[in-house]
Amino acid sequence: MTITTPPEQRLTAALDRLGLQEATPAAAVPPIAMPMQMGLDARSWVVVGADGPVFVRLFDAALPHAALRDLDSVAAKQAAAAGVGPAVIAADADLGLQATAFQTAPWHMAMRPHFDDAGARAAVLATLKTWHGTAPLARPFDRLAELAVLMTEIEALAADGSKRGSQLPSGWAELRQAAADASALLSAIDFDPAPVHGEIVVSNILLNDAGGALLVDFDRAGTGDPMSDIAGLALEICPDPDSAEALLEQAFGTATDDLRTRLHLWQLVEDIYWGCWLRLAHFASPLSQAVEFYKLGTLRLDRAVGRMTQDAAPFLTRRSVA
Repeated sequence: MTITTPPEQRLTAALDRLGLQEATPAAAVPPIAMPMQMGLDARSWVVVGADGPVFVRLFDAALPHAALRDLDSVAAKQAAAAGVGPAVIAADADLGLQATAFQTAPWHMAMRPHFDDAGARAAVLATLKTWHGTAPLARPFDRLAELAVLMTEIEALAADGSKRGSQLPSGWAELRQAAADASALLSAIDFDPAPVHGEIVVSNILLNDAGGALLVDFDRAGTGDPMSDIAGLALEICPDPDSAEALLEQAFGTATDDLRTRLHLWQLVEDIYWGCWLRLAHFASPLSQAVEFYKLGTLRLDRAVGRMTQDAAPFLTRRSVA
């Protein structure tokens, strides 16, 4: 049995690997695309064993760029050692398994309204700062190269034309150009490389009532520009440019022109990346009849079209960044 076996069929083997054959029957955690992005690239279960609950993830090899995941959980183990992620109980790359300690009360999954509170924003920014300060990972965070591949795959799917809904998204030519411009500008920017989480969505943040925050799902992590994580957070919790500016100031103590440039370019890249990934996942995932991959992907690409003509427009016209 390997990672290419459907996740549900791998669950028994995963429980055997964890020594949880006699565990309380697993409760599946449903994947959700809307109104929030959660559990889309793996099937997940909470399993109650003798030593407490375990969060079991089995990655889906059918999804876009599945081979690029950190299936050995190197980043997750580093995060746990730094106190910014839950303990890793087991990882099996061949099985596509990652098991971590399930965080019980007072820990809870974050929701968008939690971040209306400055304390919650400060908690997650402090956690990100700690994570970004850990040792560089051997794996690179190469979101720009991955984006280029995804966009080529979108075009190939449209050219084939055999699948309903595979036509190019609205504003594709402009998105293509904006992605190329943003990638060129970001590639020219100097930054201090650091571990990057790579998927900062609110469902990957845990909060507690004491002002603590943890991150989960480090399988996309690598060493790169840590601003990409701040950009991902801003896309999740900042409804307008003023609140994104405030988040930038809270994160760095100031909002310089260079920081603004990186933030807005990374926000654009992240929306285009995830929009493409989600649309491709719609055609690859057996869950697409129940999970709104396509709808969320289209919404993120539509938001990117608006962003490249509004918030990010002044930064896309630049040819160099000090």
